Amino acid sequence: MPHSYQILSIYEVVISIIGIISLVISVSVCVFFVARKERRIFKNLKKTIYLFQTGPDGLQAEHELLKENKLLFRVHDKIFNLPENPNILNTIKRKSIFVVKYSKG
Repeated sequence: MPHSYQILSIYEVVISIIGIISLVISVSVCVFFVARKERRIFKNLKKTIYLFQTGPDGLQAEHELLKENKLLFRVHDKIFNLPENPNILNTIKRKSIFVVKYSKG
């Protein structure tokens, strides 16, 4: 008398396939979002950083800190003082990053 062994039922096979599909979808969505954020970070690293101040106490320490890290950031050589020349904003490159320090008064 031959024995027939049924290893998995149809229900277990369907549940396993659904689990594998949901795992693949969730991993691919996670990889998509991480890759998109990483791409945005690398695009921002190519942009020039401009520093603006409105008061007498400057951004010299921040400027030096960004300048020291030459591999990652491109920093403009000058710290701009906005009250002296507000028209400087018209001459700045498009798609840049700005650091603005303002003081009350």
